[in-house]
Amino acid sequence: KFVILPEGIEEIGISAFSGLELLTSIELPNTLEKVGDRCFQGCSSLSISSFPDSLTTFGVSSFDGCSSIEGDIEIPANVKALPPLCFDKTMIRNITFLSTDSFEIGVSSIYTQKGKESTLGTITFNSVNITLRYGAFTSDKLYSIVYPGTMSDWETKVIKDEMWNLRLSDKCYVHCTDGDIKIE
Repeated sequence: KFVILPEGIEEIGISAFSGLELLTSIELPNTLEKVGDRCFQGCSSLSISSFPDSLTTFGVSSFDGCSSIEGDIEIPANVKALPPLCFDKTMIRNITFLSTDSFEIGVSSIYTQKGKESTLGTITFNSVNITLRYGAFTSDKLYSIVYPGTMSDWETKVIKDEMWNLRLSDKCYVHCTDGDIKIE
């Protein structure tokens, strides 16, 4: 049920813990740099609240189906992208991206839905240069995107695929340094 990974481990391989439904928690080492594709996919009892600062890479679907991941999480500053389906079917409420560099959110990276109940409420960025792919965040409860730039920056520096805002709440706003933008 509980795993402690020793210091010195830099990567957790593809599908390493995939499908371990009884895994409830894991202690990640401060040396961890990469979480492989589907690494924890389907670990529905896994709860994780923090990632080591050393982390640089999440794999595709790395936490897909980890429906016990809930609450607030921070994505370490060294991570520059979330790949497709990274946090698909989780219960994350608020997520903060600590990176101040360019950042990309992949297709359906954060799809926080368990049954029909979405939970994602706030996303906070620390970078003004962001790429948002199709359906990057899928949550009908998302009401707040905190953006560190101006409204003009949001329009010119954020690359938004068509339908990046698929299924977002009609009450969602981007809060910029000089005002708010309603997402439509």
